[in-house]
Amino acid sequence: MAGSGRHGVLRRTVVLVLAALAVLIPGAGAVAAPPPPGAGTPVLGQSLLTADQLAGWYASTGIVSRSPTDVGTLAALFVDEGAAQGVRADLAFAQSMLETGYLSFGGLVRPSDNNFSGLGACDSCPRGLAFPSAELGVRAQIQHLWAYATPGADPALLARPLVSPRFHLVQPPGKAPLWETMGGGNWATDPLYADKVLR
Repeated sequence: MAGSGRHGVLRRTVVLVLAALAVLIPGAGAVAAPPPPGAGTPVLGQSLLTADQLAGWYASTGIVSRSPTDVGTLAALFVDEGAAQGVRADLAFAQSMLETGYLSFGGLVRPSDNNFSGLGACDSCPRGLAFPSAELGVRAQIQHLWAYATPGADPALLARPLVSPRFHLVQPPGKAPLWETMGGGNWATDPLYADKVLR
């Protein structure tokens, strides 16, 4: 049986130690134990793509961005913020493509809002949130994803100062550690949301 015997005990011990460290050591919460292999696509982890690869992919689409921040800079912000907080930057970037219509915006979020993830743009809201810079807009998205993926997520454990005004609304923290659990009320109401991001 997988996970049984000496190796299973060792694995459970490591997971418990990591969980304890996340509570006791400020900043340690940025690193979470990975889900079991094959369970799904973790929100947390290292980006599999570099900023240049993300920007190159966007250029290959032929879509013209309406963001006041050029795509190369934006991709670099995602990789930097994701690495700092332990969130998959490549998937957060993909999420921003879905949320902004590949940076064409429209709807409740304007290009000048620096809101790349539809934060605050709910089905019954008149507008989404606005951030003073692209860096803070990306950081808010990364922090919000971290709250969804990390049990016991607390602003005191963030790698950088809290900028997501909706951080505290993720209840309970850690309720969506896998991208497959996004949508249907987690981040978005669309039950096919996760599939759209992952595609």
